[in-house]
Amino acid sequence: MGLDLPETPAANLNAIDQETFLHAAFAQAGTVVVQGDFGGTVEDVCKGQEFEKQWRSRTIIAGLLRDKNADPDLAGRLQAITANTLVVWGRNDGIVPWQHGEMIARMIPGSKFALIDGAGHTPMRERRETFQRAVRDFLISQDEQTERDSMRTVKP
Repeated sequence: MGLDLPETPAANLNAIDQETFLHAAFAQAGTVVVQGDFGGTVEDVCKGQEFEKQWRSRTIIAGLLRDKNADPDLAGRLQAITANTLVVWGRNDGIVPWQHGEMIARMIPGSKFALIDGAGHTPMRERRETFQRAVRDFLISQDEQTERDSMRTVKP
């Protein structure tokens, strides 16, 4: 699914059953409050739309991977990225462990890595406010850096 990190392997999507996938993908299984734009709703994670979507995607990704969990060309492609990049990962991601995200961030020049506690494979959903804060802080820091750079280039 990306990098080959033997010490923290990604899940084998072809061999995983629904129950194992549920606990690997989501930091909390069972009934949770899913935050929305106007408060939250109570949802049983294993019966929810997000779980169904992730489970169906697993089948598609497993078929595309054809039993390969690593792309030997990925490291080179990551090093060629020149855009300011934020890599966000859930600490409890059991599908692709957070160490993969940290390594990806190290390979992208000048990138930043945000690790979100209490989140699994979908930190943008499981810890929505924390995710949004990480993205906001990253964008603000990029805007501030651009402003500092433009002030340096202005000559009186």
